[in-house]
Amino acid sequence: MKRLLISFLFLTSVHTVMAQTSKVINEQSQQNLDELATLNSQGVVNTFDNRYEGVRGTPFLNEKWKSANIKLQDKVIQNLMVKYNVYANNLLYKNADALLIIDLNKIDSFVLTDSLTQVSQKFRRVSSMAHINSRINNKFAAVLFDGNNSKLLNIPVKEFRKANYKGAYSNGETYDVFRDDNFIYFVDREGKPEKVKFNKRNLMNLLKDKKNEIEKFIADERINPDTEAGWIKTLAYYDKL
Repeated sequence: MKRLLISFLFLTSVHTVMAQTSKVINEQSQQNLDELATLNSQGVVNTFDNRYEGVRGTPFLNEKWKSANIKLQDKVIQNLMVKYNVYANNLLYKNADALLIIDLNKIDSFVLTDSLTQVSQKFRRVSSMAHINSRINNKFAAVLFDGNNSKLLNIPVKEFRKANYKGAYSNGETYDVFRDDNFIYFVDREGKPEKVKFNKRNLMNLLKDKKNEIEKFIADERINPDTEAGWIKTLAYYDKL
């Protein structure tokens, strides 16, 4: 059994960020990297060795590199190729022969775009939700729908379990593994979040103030209320009522 090897090396040269007016940075890779290196004085950007061995699954949202626009304070850094490490809550990106890390504690939001399909997905930090579930507190949520009367968020979570195959009470797992877990939340117009599963009963209960209109829309448009796409279409209609 090969073992997982990850090493971190903090950068030793970090410059002070000067206050600036809001602007969008459109320069390419090196200027983007220089900007990232100035996030704070404690080494937000770190080198990363991704020689993962003996592990099933992945800490990343997706193993595919995606283009990112990253919003931090009064700036936006554009067109940076990244992977979103859900487990560690950071973004991994390339710089020459090194792999570097952006700590998401300094990031307001980011948008990932698939270079092939051009499909984009926005992620933003959710407000403190420790009172609801400590596992999702301070995490980033994929915004599935963002309306005036409702919002739909998908908060991805990764659980890491080490191999457990020695001893009388082992479960026989001879590998370390990352397991996926997603938390879907509906947020009403008052900002109250509620964990949901995609089905018609839940959807109708959340939109009961417009029950008749929603029932007719689902029937007329042949919406499948047991799917993410069905919920998004229905919430978009609800937002116009």
